[in-house]
Amino acid sequence: MLENELPEARTVTTKLLTVNSSLEALEKELLSLFAAIEKAETKKVKKELNDRLLDVQKRRNKLLKERGRLKEQLSRILIRNVPKKKKTRI
Repeated sequence: MLENELPEARTVTTKLLTVNSSLEALEKELLSLFAAIEKAETKKVKKELNDRLLDVQKRRNKLLKERGRLKEQLSRILIRNVPKKKKTRI
């Protein structure tokens, strides 16, 4: 049974790593957008940057939800594969 479930766990782990790296990239983009908004001179530029900031925040929230779902899925797979203890009688 364990051999059949491990590929599924590997797939979920790979997806989880991908989501984590995407989240890191979005965090960096958010920081640069915040800095750009502070340095922006005109209201038009600030508005455009703010719109981009909102889009990035939405994508980040989606990825955070996806990461939580993948973590839950992985824990279910791993829990399912824990060998059960045999009861011993004395």
